Amino acid sequence: MVYSVKKSRKALLSLLHSLSPDDVAKSPEKDFSRNRKCTLFDTVLMLLTMAGHTIRSEIDNYFIASKKDIPSKSAFLQQRGKFSPNAFHFIFSRFNELLPFKKTFMGLHLLACDGSDLNIPYFPGDTDSFILYNSRNGGYFQMHLNALFDLTEKRYVDAILCPRRKMGENRSLCEMIDRNPLTGPILYIADRGYASFNTIAHIINAGQFFLFRAKDAFGGGSFLKGILFPDTDEFDIDHTFILTRKKVRKDQDPTIFKNIRRDRVFDFIDPDDKSSTFTIRLRIVKTRIGDGTYEYLITNLPRKKITPKGLKELYRLRWGIETSFRQLKYNLALSYFHSKKREFIEQEVFARLVMYNFISLAVGNIEIEQDENCKYDYQIAFSDSVNLCRKCLLGVLGVDKLKALLSQRLSPIRPNRSFPRNIRSQRLRTLNNRA
Repeated sequence: MVYSVKKSRKALLSLLHSLSPDDVAKSPEKDFSRNRKCTLFDTVLMLLTMAGHTIRSEIDNYFIASKKDIPSKSAFLQQRGKFSPNAFHFIFSRFNELLPFKKTFMGLHLLACDGSDLNIPYFPGDTDSFILYNSRNGGYFQMHLNALFDLTEKRYVDAILCPRRKMGENRSLCEMIDRNPLTGPILYIADRGYASFNTIAHIINAGQFFLFRAKDAFGGGSFLKGILFPDTDEFDIDHTFILTRKKVRKDQDPTIFKNIRRDRVFDFIDPDDKSSTFTIRLRIVKTRIGDGTYEYLITNLPRKKITPKGLKELYRLRWGIETSFRQLKYNLALSYFHSKKREFIEQEVFARLVMYNFISLAVGNIEIEQDENCKYDYQIAFSDSVNLCRKCLLGVLGVDKLKALLSQRLSPIRPNRSFPRNIRSQRLRTLNNRA
């Protein structure tokens, strides 16, 4: 147990009480300066604990639980309109700082990176978020959430939200790598969409490790294309890339020397610099995943530290961030927004990330007595914990009662299950259709 439920709750509430207009307001000299029914603290805590109901229901539920006078919808909306664009990212970051990430795997912080699209309401003139249907008859609006997720603590470390047309996943990951607040060795794990020379160079420059799934060596756009691999089903080899902005000569091996074109992003060699080089040394591992299919993994982890089998298991853990996105959207109601305004949507996204981290701390630090006679081990069901943790933050439910109830909300851990991906057309939960 790293942090108790009591300590986690106290840290979050203390942070909210300590917030000042200088921290979160657009105009600190005048915003949140008057006494109102909906204070700065109440506005933030209500946004953290909102579910998928209408604004009127959310206001009533919060202020009745808090035993305070109920403000109008207009008063609440005016208050949330006073927050600066980065206010809730600030709260998210400060909460993580108060409860540092301590759990590791073989001395490594395991950080998975991935992105998820969020369907949002229509807003006039928002071309950056508009995506055409395949039929080109109309379309829908989306924001893209790119996040770093700690797989051992099951908490979000950092996130960037942007309009779907400007999502730039590799650029977002590089930005999060450069500002990562964690100390100690870090292993970044990501799918093949993040396997680029620029991303790898940022990780190497930070003195950290990476484990990416690479595109098939025979597929288009793969930087493994052309490399002569051993004629075996599985292998684990070393390879060196030398990156340059200068055209590769005919006498240079094109699988080693790589020309980074002037119009391609590579932050460590200027577009006009024809003399500098950047060297990347990595392992390329081909591993069987069943049914005669294979994956290519690239990493800079030393062979003595992690075997190919260990790399395969580490990459499998990446699925934890996919699970967290599902929990965010459906258990924490991130599919239901309470406004069309893009700044309000960003508030709600980071409010849900803060709440997710609080719930993970509460759920992950309660010991469960496992019955040796049971077929499966058990864990606390995240979906059943959300409402209880909201009530605990609001003071309706005490910490001891919360722990007792959570220890009863169990679900079996069934390892090695897999399901086909269910691809559906994009849908939006409309603002006027929530109960």
